Amino acid sequence: MTPLTPTPHGSERALPSASLIRRAEPHDLAALHRLVVGLARYEKLEDQVVSTAEDFERALFAPASAVEAVLLWPHDAPPESEPVAFALFFHNFSTFL
Repeated sequence: MTPLTPTPHGSERALPSASLIRRAEPHDLAALHRLVVGLARYEKLEDQVVSTAEDFERALFAPASAVEAVLLWPHDAPPESEPVAFALFFHNFSTFL
């Protein structure tokens, strides 16, 4: 049975089961690129994708890289499965804050 949790408006929603989230590693780059292209396809922007898995490798794993990526697998996914979601983010610093 899936546990339920109250929402601020008094209704309930199912909590997702535990999933695996981890930093992208070099062997994940092809899967990460496929997810990016899939997002672009969904947004009808696939023709604008010019990045490659090699571009991600240079950006994510360069010395002192300011870019990071994490990947998500469902809790019941077999070990050899591909991730189903990603987050790609960069560090930013403002001198005015």
